[in-house]
Amino acid sequence: MKIPSNIKLCLIIFLLVSMASCTNNNREKTKYIIELDSLKAENQILKEELNKAKIQIDELINTPEVRLNNAKNLIASNNLENAEKELQILVAKYPISKEANEAEIIIKKFETERAKKKAEEERIKALGFKIFKNNSQCKVGVISINVSSLSFNREFYYGTDDDVHESYYEIADRDETFLQGSMSITSKSKSASSPDLALYRIENGSLKFTSIFAVEYARWTSYGAKIGNYDDDSHDFNKVSTIQYKIAALLKSEYKKLPLFVVVKKDNAKSFYSSDYAILTIKQLNEDFVVIKVLNRDKI
Repeated sequence: MKIPSNIKLCLIIFLLVSMASCTNNNREKTKYIIELDSLKAENQILKEELNKAKIQIDELINTPEVRLNNAKNLIASNNLENAEKELQILVAKYPISKEANEAEIIIKKFETERAKKKAEEERIKALGFKIFKNNSQCKVGVISINVSSLSFNREFYYGTDDDVHESYYEIADRDETFLQGSMSITSKSKSASSPDLALYRIENGSLKFTSIFAVEYARWTSYGAKIGNYDDDSHDFNKVSTIQYKIAALLKSEYKKLPLFVVVKKDNAKSFYSSDYAILTIKQLNEDFVVIKVLNRDKI
């Protein structure tokens, strides 16, 4: 079939227009790409200039005096690591300033404290559990603790009332015994409470959890208070500053001959039943606990 000449002409004109349009589109696209790249480059330059300006402003704001005060505030909040970094920056940037001299003195104190701490750690490591002394009177948080009269006994008596002089008591099984004694808690805080005490034993060179101490009131002002008819003011830190307790830890009789550690946690947040406290390292004992009493110390 023969295509008429006028149709051929139209087709040729259409193709030429389309080609011209594509060429123009490509030119426009290339132009926009070039403009975009130029804007990106300008934006990067502006960012770099902004960062330089921020650094300059930071340097103008953070004078030696400001840096020193920042470091002291960090020290006050016990953020010693960042405090020392701030002091070191101060010394590096402003070595001839008076603040740098003070900063160097503080840095030397940090270094001295670290050296002392390391020496103490080495001493504890060398002596092992023998390093721990008795602290039957100690302070933990808002309370002062006084533990006395520790002894072994199969019978644990507590809670004597002032009316009929009756006591609660528990009897250990024949292969067990109680390590029992007296404890007083003194505090200025009305929200104070009795602490968590535990008994550990040294066995095969490890300090192993043995028992939690039961903490019971030593006495009641009356039998009525004892059976819950009314409150006993002698047990309320809102009313008194000191409360008397009886304490007892149940253990196997065979453990009586082992070195035993009566300890109190510095922080009650973690339970003695936590796997972290099943066996204590020397470091854990030193950092997390106060040793109240060491029994059979000569066998360590």
